[in-house]
Amino acid sequence: MPADSGRTPRRKREAGSDGLDTSAELTALARRTKAFAALVVILAGVTLWFVVTAVKGGGNKPLSATTSCTVRLGVLDAKDRRKAEDILRSSAMASLAQGHRLYLQEVPGGRLALCAGRFQSRDSPEAAALLARVKDYRLDGKQVFASAIIWSYTPE
Repeated sequence: MPADSGRTPRRKREAGSDGLDTSAELTALARRTKAFAALVVILAGVTLWFVVTAVKGGGNKPLSATTSCTVRLGVLDAKDRRKAEDILRSSAMASLAQGHRLYLQEVPGGRLALCAGRFQSRDSPEAAALLARVKDYRLDGKQVFASAIIWSYTPE
């Protein structure tokens, strides 16, 4: 085409477009924007679900099937396992536990928690009674388990 014909040269076409229908282009852009927004919402929902289910509860929240409460009598280094086992086997501890199971639970940092009982709720009257007995226990006038607590944990 001669340069002096007076006609405007045509622009190069973009893939999938004839370049003339702007309303079709805007509709396609709106559709892609909505699809992207939906994807973001779905990913945000999945992320929120993951965070909520991954965070271990505390307080008075209902416990999952894998979480338990116990009365944690104290914590010792894992190297003192034999000492901890001897404490838990003593007749004084059996009397104090009044039929509740005494056991060790490994905790992070190479430590062992001395535990008594297993309860489904931190608000259990049985747990509260056991905690009160344990805290009141004295040996040579000293409260041996003054720092005992009702403890939520996930068994391994």
